[in-house]
Amino acid sequence: MNKSGISFFALLLAVLIRIFFVFQLPDTNTVDRRLEGLNDEPSHYNYVWFLAANNKLPVQTMSVQDSEAFEINEFEYYQPPLYYLTASIGAKVMGHTGGRIVARLLSFIFGILTCVVIYRIALQCKFSDDDAVLTAAFVGLLPAHAYFSSVVSNDSLSWLIAAASVYTLFAHRAARKSQVRWITAISTGVLLGLGMLTKSSLLIMPVFAVGVFAVTLFQKEGKIATVSQALVALVISAALAAPWYLRNIEVYGSFLPIEVGFGPASPWISSVTDVARFLWGSSNTFWFPMQHLSASPILKAIR
Repeated sequence: MNKSGISFFALLLAVLIRIFFVFQLPDTNTVDRRLEGLNDEPSHYNYVWFLAANNKLPVQTMSVQDSEAFEINEFEYYQPPLYYLTASIGAKVMGHTGGRIVARLLSFIFGILTCVVIYRIALQCKFSDDDAVLTAAFVGLLPAHAYFSSVVSNDSLSWLIAAASVYTLFAHRAARKSQVRWITAISTGVLLGLGMLTKSSLLIMPVFAVGVFAVTLFQKEGKIATVSQALVALVISAALAAPWYLRNIEVYGSFLPIEVGFGPASPWISSVTDVARFLWGSSNTFWFPMQHLSASPILKAIR
């Protein structure tokens, strides 16, 4: 089989795996037919359903550390609202049960679109078309990306927006026409703002954007224009995201209400060994979410 055939087969497999997950993964923290449900998906979906049923944002009163957290499932309300607002439209139309499938399908769509954007980024990096397709297929087959893009979660949309931001920043660096550079700068600002309204971890993206604009500043002519474009992108992103983070300060008394979501901070990481153990455990948990499977040579190979 040539490279084009391998690329097509890999992409088709990635799509089929994700469709299978959307309709077959358990919707609670259980294992069914050797498939493990995401333990916080019910909490993510309760956020969606609250918006659909009440037409207002919820306020979180419990953390994931509470003893009844995985029974009540209301510990994701601190998350930025964009994914949940989008999914709530489907929940309004389809009802509680059908709304869950709609929310999963949204994650599926965002995951596939992320692969498309990765393909476009690979082309920007001067990959051949076949290699760019293989790059997208590689992302499509990553266990964590396939899994979290098949459940109710804001991860899939956050990855799409992050990838799209990288794409527009690359396009800005490559652009020669002033009009194109302004368009990419404005597009970057909108994406950065939407990203911060999707997941707080995307607050890192404006920092990345500043780095890209700084490199562009020293490699191109028109330095005043580059600085202006960077400022416009940052102002647009801040204007879009500010209402949510100001609400956090008003409601929770914190710009990033991490303690609201995760409970009081605990100083259990106190050595290099603790850091290594934390990173190893996180990698195992999120790289391959099927934690119920016993360690085997095949599973270790996948990890």
